[in-house]
Amino acid sequence: MISRFRSFACCCALITWVAVATEAYSQDRTRVVVPEGSSPAQAIDMFVAAGWQANGIAASPRCDDATFVRRIYLDLIGRIPTVEEASQFTSAENSGKRDALVNELLGRPEYARHMAELFDVMLLGRESARSGRRGRGRFDRSDWRAYLNEAFAANRPWNQMARDMTLARDAEDTDVRGGWFLYERRDDHQAIAEAVGPAFFGIRVECAQCHDHPLASEILQSHYWGLVAFFNRGKNQDTERGPRVTESALGGFQKYTDLAGD
Repeated sequence: MISRFRSFACCCALITWVAVATEAYSQDRTRVVVPEGSSPAQAIDMFVAAGWQANGIAASPRCDDATFVRRIYLDLIGRIPTVEEASQFTSAENSGKRDALVNELLGRPEYARHMAELFDVMLLGRESARSGRRGRGRFDRSDWRAYLNEAFAANRPWNQMARDMTLARDAEDTDVRGGWFLYERRDDHQAIAEAVGPAFFGIRVECAQCHDHPLASEILQSHYWGLVAFFNRGKNQDTERGPRVTESALGGFQKYTDLAGD
């Protein structure tokens, strides 16, 4: 009963911190009113344009077709177009060909592979990606890479991927392969907290481990150690079904939550 209460309390503290940080961050952002019925692309364009205006930035002129086709291939599938692909695009005369090409590339297997490679580095670090670090025993990160590839191929929502990576459990609504995000950090709960911050909250938190954050006043030292305590009950375990992150009944909450020493 006590452990459940503590888990609930930590969840509430985590949610409160995210809400406070989001509100403080949003106060400094340019206010944009998006008309009802606007598409996601239109809404994004409005926010980008408002940011340009607020910072006195002039947009670059529209690029030509040859430049566009090279850029979009590199951005979405990680390579330049072949001569035939580039020629086919530049010679087409329909006005919607740029949108059509984007949709075509998003549907290719190359897109999912390229995004999986990028996010492998973004979420686990370049050094880890180069070394191909292995788990203990017979386990490696192949399931993790397959998970990322399948997630991008299926356009899996980011909030669902965040659940997969932070819950790291077998369930109908989660993919346990995403748990490698925690497993890879080998029970280093500070490293986990410092990875979760930028990946899912858009905020780096390591500056708050010794004192309140000097650049983001909404992040307190207690927030940092509270996040560490939240993950401290998780422990890596190798099972017959692969690497897993188990949850102990009692964690190290006392080690982190009483910063005042009372």
